[in-house]
Amino acid sequence: MNAWSPFVGQELREVVLLEWQPAEPNRDLAAGSATVEFVFAGGCLRIANGLDENRSETGEASPEYVRHRLDR
Repeated sequence: MNAWSPFVGQELREVVLLEWQPAEPNRDLAAGSATVEFVFAGGCLRIANGLDENRSETGEASPEYVRHRLDR
């Protein structure tokens, strides 16, 4: 089972772009990078930049992300 399995068949409610803005951006190579968050009834799935590869994340997003909501 992968991180995406729990979301199969669920209705997509929202898509959000998240921008990584750490407290000390000059010390974080990922500062300013974008993550795509898919919001479902059962939770959230994010595709994030792992610098050398993409990674999947679930659960609550870090407070260091700034949300940029996409309109329909």
